[in-house]
This record gives sequence, structure tokens and C-alpha cells, in this order.
Amino acid sequence: MWGLFGGALNPPHIGHLLAVVYAQAMYDVDLVTIIPTLHHPWKPDVLTSLSHRSVMTRMLFAHLRDVGIDDTIETEIAEAKPDNEPVYTIDVIERYLRDSGNFRLIVGQDEAEGMPCWHRYDDLIRLVGQPLVVPRGCINGVSAASSTHVRELLRDGKIEEAAEFV
Repeated sequence: MWGLFGGALNPPHIGHLLAVVYAQAMYDVDLVTIIPTLHHPWKPDVLTSLSHRSVMTRMLFAHLRDVGIDDTIETEIAEAKPDNEPVYTIDVIERYLRDSGNFRLIVGQDEAEGMPCWHRYDDLIRLVGQPLVVPRGCINGVSAASSTHVRELLRDGKIEEAAEFV
């Protein structure tokens, strides 16, 4: 099975890595495409540049087989939309379905809980089914941090503590 895992990845951290490994192990996902978002719909103007996040994402996932990074699809979709209209998950889903076929979304438990508020949520579920949900918290003894937590540690000068997650 092919899985899509997208997000701000601001910054990418061990929790993202564990989510992908979890999906591969628990849901028999053979191939994963990671998609760093171009813009975050709920947090405008707070993202590190896409190019910087893409480099960090490639570094984080470099050692995993059958994992690819697609950091161009949202830019391609955005360029085809009028006047700064947001790129939504459903836009990416529709493009991948058109170009590549069948897959499932991989989402963290926190994102899964908020999905009913996503743009065209019902269409998204109709097209790709329920997402593969990765539980939040401790996986195999490793604590999964959020990107917000990592940014707070960095802001507070706790570099070594933040480094444990990235």
C-alpha cells in the first residue's frame, strides 16, 4: 500500500519519523511520500521557507527505504490557482489520484481529530477512505514531540533538549 504523509514539518522531527515507521509497520505501507506543505492554513506567515524545511525533511528521512519527498506538488497546484487561493489537502489528493492512482493518507492522532474541519472533508474521505492514524505519545519507548514543542525549546535557548527531537 502507498501512503501520503503531509504537514508543515516546521521543523521535521523524530515524531514525524516515528509516524512514518509506525505506518510502515502497523498498516503494511510499502511506499511513503512525504509532502511538506507550501503554506499552513491555520498558521499563515509562521513557516520556515519550504526549501529549508525540504532539506531538513530529506535529512530526517534519508536512511529510510521506500520513502520519497515531494516538495513540488503544492507549488505546482498553487501556480495554477487564482490570486493566492490556498492549496488544500483535497487539491493534493485529487492531483495524486489523477496522476498516480490509489493511496491512503497517514495522519497523526492530533490531525485526525481535527479532520472533520478540513476543506471538503467529505470529498476527501470519499476519495481515499479513512486515514491511517498514528497514535500520539510514546512509541516503543520514544517520546514523540510536536513541532510546536521543538520551536518553543529553541526559542527558550534549550538547544540540546530540542536536538533530541530533530
